[in-house]
Amino acid sequence: MFYLIFWATVILFLSASVFSVLSLKTDEDRYFPAVKYIFFAALPIELCLGFARVYYSPGSGFESIVSSIWGFFYMLALSLTLLLFYLFFSKWKNQWKSFIVIILPFITMILIVSAPFIESPRKVMLNAENMVVMNHFVTAHIFFTVAGELFFFLSFVGSILYIAMEIQLRKKTSMKLMYKLPNLESVEKFNSWSITRSLYLLSIGIILGLTMTMMAYNTVFLGTAKEAHIFFSWAVIFGIFILRRLKKIVSHKINIINLGMFIIIMSLFIFTNIFITKGFHGFK
Repeated sequence: MFYLIFWATVILFLSASVFSVLSLKTDEDRYFPAVKYIFFAALPIELCLGFARVYYSPGSGFESIVSSIWGFFYMLALSLTLLLFYLFFSKWKNQWKSFIVIILPFITMILIVSAPFIESPRKVMLNAENMVVMNHFVTAHIFFTVAGELFFFLSFVGSILYIAMEIQLRKKTSMKLMYKLPNLESVEKFNSWSITRSLYLLSIGIILGLTMTMMAYNTVFLGTAKEAHIFFSWAVIFGIFILRRLKKIVSHKINIINLGMFIIIMSLFIFTNIFITKGFHGFK
């Protein structure tokens, strides 16, 4: 039953991804409503997927599922889905049609990549002394940290859109496509909104992480690659936040910086979790 729900979720997101691209590339009005219907049908099924994982895994509670490598991918995909759900009803609804072209395929890719890890026994390894701290702080720490990184991802998507639109305007090609997209000023406001929330949420996540480390080890820094990465991420996001606030650099350059630094941070994330810790995101 679990595998049936899993592949139904993948197929729905794959279908929504295809229709989202078609809705932006063609003049057919039927594709975008299809994207909305499929997306809102996929969301409850994706939620059921998490409940099914808990139900069909004997002796495994929610914490155990989240600590697994498949659970990590699932929570990431679900977080992006809920973020899209929120954006649809927010003041950024007009940008929703543009962002789904990148975000929906990304969610689909995460779900597909997670498939080989469904039965993986690899979990986050915790020692007995910090287990109590884990139960009280780690859920909130993970939530705020991941939420902060997801908003950074949204600013990355917005930067891609901004640069692509600038190129199209310069070339004066595909003007029909340009009429379907929000204007540059609107995209730039969204990018500033995203990076601001990214900074606030990641800051809360780091404070919780420091508190957790202090309680478990009587220090705020253990010198691990994961800690160095998250502090570097915060410094980059803070730097971009300051650049956008000061407005001393043109939007084009800021978006290039935003795009490039996100790619660097994601590359470092993969490197630190696979090659340094010898286990994806601490999964052993």
